[in-house]
Amino acid sequence: MAGEPLHRRVLISLDSAANSALVFIDPNIGEVQYAYSPDPQSASAAKSLHTGGGTQSIVVDSNDDIFVTASHPTRLAATASFKVVLSPPSGPSGEGTAALSPTFSDDAIAANGNTGKGKVKLALREIDANAIVPKSSRTYGGDYVVDDQATHQLVFSSQVAAGKGLTVLRTTLGLRDIRWATSKGGTFYLVRRGTQTPLAKSSLYKVTGPFVKGDAYATTSDGELVRVNLSNGNLTPIVRGLGTTVGLVYVNPDGTVTQLPVNGS
Repeated sequence: MAGEPLHRRVLISLDSAANSALVFIDPNIGEVQYAYSPDPQSASAAKSLHTGGGTQSIVVDSNDDIFVTASHPTRLAATASFKVVLSPPSGPSGEGTAALSPTFSDDAIAANGNTGKGKVKLALREIDANAIVPKSSRTYGGDYVVDDQATHQLVFSSQVAAGKGLTVLRTTLGLRDIRWATSKGGTFYLVRRGTQTPLAKSSLYKVTGPFVKGDAYATTSDGELVRVNLSNGNLTPIVRGLGTTVGLVYVNPDGTVTQLPVNGS
């Protein structure tokens, strides 16, 4: 899910593996569904857009540009994230179109962020989340970033729409979601996913603390909230024992969520 403040709507991606679509929840008119064009599963789509999978995490920048991750790919060399342009339905009961364009590929070449030297060929397999780095961050300010849990990698792009300016940073654990503190202090909200067998309810955690403006925080595959060192990929635990955490959002002390500009959108 993601908020789109300009139009006062909520965006939701449906089905991360197959038959994926976008849905808008508008408090004035209800639910509006958007079909992807092209369908990422369609073999007739351009190679850069034919991922064979679905879509998952969504971010909206301060210019109302929408980016969604390409999840569960069945082939390499396709895009890791899509840029999305929406065309609304022609009538109140119709379906809109979400036109997709590629950014950078799952097997692109990126600078090595851990050593500051050399290049790394990516092999992204399980992109769980995306985010925009605030300008206040000492590193990667204004970049777009995706998080690949399987390979323990964060991939930053300084020119996301062109798919350029890539740097990869390997972390010590797989991350599920990542956000930056845009103020001093503030609050993180985390979603803990319940189990399906046996059936257990999901939970929402509220975490307050001395969060540092411009620092990155993430949830891990080990059920922790951690601070991410963007120089070497090391993780410092802040809260442990959270279970399967799948969603993370930061809220400023005044209750707002900052809409961030992204470089090269």
